[in-house]
Amino acid sequence: MRKLISRNAYDKILGIRTGKVYIGEVKNNKLIKLKTITDRSRLTDSPSLKTEWTGSIPFQDAHSLIGAKGEMIVYDKKTVSIVTAGQLKEVQMQGDENYISDDGAELIQLSSDGTSTLLDLQSL
Repeated sequence: MRKLISRNAYDKILGIRTGKVYIGEVKNNKLIKLKTITDRSRLTDSPSLKTEWTGSIPFQDAHSLIGAKGEMIVYDKKTVSIVTAGQLKEVQMQGDENYISDDGAELIQLSSDGTSTLLDLQSL
């Protein structure tokens, strides 16, 4: 059975990790609010959502994941935005190709150097 968890048309489910559903409010291609709710098998219609963070992160052509420690990670080709405990941290990507590890712990940056590829790992 499906349950309605938000009546806000701007809310999008961003992910689920360690018993929490992460919901982002996205307006004008910007993530402006991060909300959570406990993932329970017995949800009621329109449960109350807890606002974890309010601000502005570009969300056009962006990807998101929930890190192993419950942090919300939003990234595009140039910037990684990390929301942890209501605080925003941004990291600029420097590589020719950039990846985020599945657990959100590392930024993997690959850069060309002649016929070689340089690898730089940066903790997030």
